[in-house]
Amino acid sequence: MKKEIANYLTQNRDQSVVRNTGRLLDTLGLKSSVAKLLFPTPPTASIINEKNNCDPKDLVLARLEEISKNQEPIVIGPWLSEVGFELLYWIPFMRWWVKTYNIDRRRITVISRGNVKSWYGGIHGRYIDIFDIFSPEEFRELNEKRWVENGGLQKHLTISSFDRLVLEKAGFSLKPNLAHPELMYLLFDGYWNGSAGSKIYSDHVSFKQFDAPKHPILDSLPKEYLAVKFYSRPSFVADETTKHFVDRFTRQLADKTPVVFMNTHVAADDHGEFELPDHPNVFSIHDKLNPSDNLAAQSAIVAGSMQTYCTYGGFAYLPLLFGVPTVSLYTVDKHFMKIHGSAAYQLSFRTKTPLSVAHISAFNA
Repeated sequence: MKKEIANYLTQNRDQSVVRNTGRLLDTLGLKSSVAKLLFPTPPTASIINEKNNCDPKDLVLARLEEISKNQEPIVIGPWLSEVGFELLYWIPFMRWWVKTYNIDRRRITVISRGNVKSWYGGIHGRYIDIFDIFSPEEFRELNEKRWVENGGLQKHLTISSFDRLVLEKAGFSLKPNLAHPELMYLLFDGYWNGSAGSKIYSDHVSFKQFDAPKHPILDSLPKEYLAVKFYSRPSFVADETTKHFVDRFTRQLADKTPVVFMNTHVAADDHGEFELPDHPNVFSIHDKLNPSDNLAAQSAIVAGSMQTYCTYGGFAYLPLLFGVPTVSLYTVDKHFMKIHGSAAYQLSFRTKTPLSVAHISAFNA
């Protein structure tokens, strides 16, 4: 019965009844206990299983050195999880590794999804997109199974059966020369939980502005515009107050400048979207998107914008990496980890791109 409930919650996590139940349990302080009851214990990183009682940093750096020095082709990924961690942690970590160990990028194949080849510029010699192997619907279904196996978490804590299937379908052996995201989660865990200082993060990342990708969707948009992407998450609750704010604020922006409202209608994660505001200067994109390259299209839109306004969450890091000033908003500050905000400001500083994080009340007329 527990397995059936866990599967139901994962498959229906974007339904209002599941969202509201999660918020109630969180308010009562019971969410973690219920998750432990329903989901299996999250697995341990595979390299910990090989060598016990070693410092995580030593384990990770030893594995990276081993991968870099054996002269075999290298696979980075597969990345199966949320955009925010990929942008703020995974790609900068891999960029640091390739640069520090002077790895010939012609050895490297990157595997991700959504046609994000431009994000990995300067890292890879070859890029494989998961949506060229699986449809977005298959990806979501297989990823939901991975979440259940992973204790209900998106995080890449170990190499999952879905990872192995992706690697097999991409033509790699059962034991490729693999730099898997579990290495990042193991290295930075102390930074996230507060047991290690910020140095463990800052010493192992390298930031570089992305090159703006070309995409045909830009042909249908104004030459100058603001990009707006508001989506619901625990820190940006889709209640009536927030819905009214998104509608009013977007229309106020559109009174002065064209606005591209970045609803995608692509159900790739557990974030909900807001209704398109009714304004002649607000442009919709969802009917112009192909789910298999929606992240490439969104990247092109953000890179071409004058400024981006969005929910404070993983998406807020993307404009910074294209050098686009960003205003990101929240409604409930207890639902985002301040440690990610600290990393975001490091990203802002290193890319010399302004980032503002504020409560929506700062923009109430």
